[in-house]
Amino acid sequence: MSDYITEAGKIHWDRAEPFIKMLADHEVYSLKNRIVSMESAKRDKLVSFDVEFNQASTNMDKNSLIKQKIKQKLVEKKKKKILGLS
Repeated sequence: MSDYITEAGKIHWDRAEPFIKMLADHEVYSLKNRIVSMESAKRDKLVSFDVEFNQASTNMDKNSLIKQKIKQKLVEKKKKKILGLS
């Protein structure tokens, strides 16, 4: 684009339309990236439980298992961050 979209309050649609299309394309691209990053963040924060959680007989066992899983997830996250920094 080599000229202004508006001039003295008048919109030059032949100049505005390409800009609006470019903006819309960028918005779609940004939205797709945001969705991917949100899904990735959700997946990384997710703590899943397997058979051992179902086999825990008491709430105390389940609570300690939850704490253990969260600690493991934090250790993994810290390792990933450290590797990213080095």
